[in-house]
Amino acid sequence: MQTPTAIFWKSFLRYPLQTGSVIPSSRYLAQLMVADVDLERTSFVVELGPGTGPFTRTILSRLSPETRFLAIERNPELVEFLNRHLSGVEVVCDSAENLERYVAEHGAGPDAIFCGLPLSWLPRPICERVLDAVAAAMPPHGKFVMFQYIHSAMTPLGKEVHHELARRFRHIRVKRTLRNFPPAQVLICSK
Repeated sequence: MQTPTAIFWKSFLRYPLQTGSVIPSSRYLAQLMVADVDLERTSFVVELGPGTGPFTRTILSRLSPETRFLAIERNPELVEFLNRHLSGVEVVCDSAENLERYVAEHGAGPDAIFCGLPLSWLPRPICERVLDAVAAAMPPHGKFVMFQYIHSAMTPLGKEVHHELARRFRHIRVKRTLRNFPPAQVLICSK
């Protein structure tokens, strides 16, 4: 049986730009990602780019059994891994750019969208399409929560991601943690 770390490394070696890191996110970053969302009271939650599931597990631990939890992952090996090892989450193999299709199937926008995608590393057109899909899917009360590595946030591409967020969301709060490798910041966005 492959461990999450082994499957993560394999994914990084095959798809480094999609994976965005050499090690999975820490539990501290996962806890910071969910800290500003009242997950116990949500009815529909989405995660984009769950990878091997460090955020997924933290989200699952706080959801009520009635909450629909959808994860969209592009890498078929990671989809298979998550489906084999986690219950309580529907994992589909697709691009986050197609988020609106899944929201339409649900009939209501998600209360929260968590993003583990390396948006600062993705080509700008893909990043913009993902953020367009997120903004279109979010109801007025929803929250979009993503992270960036602190060093990536300071690059021109990282600053461009923040600019694109500001175009789509009225409020953006930033929290940082040094208890991740590399250190990261969490952005909590709302309309």
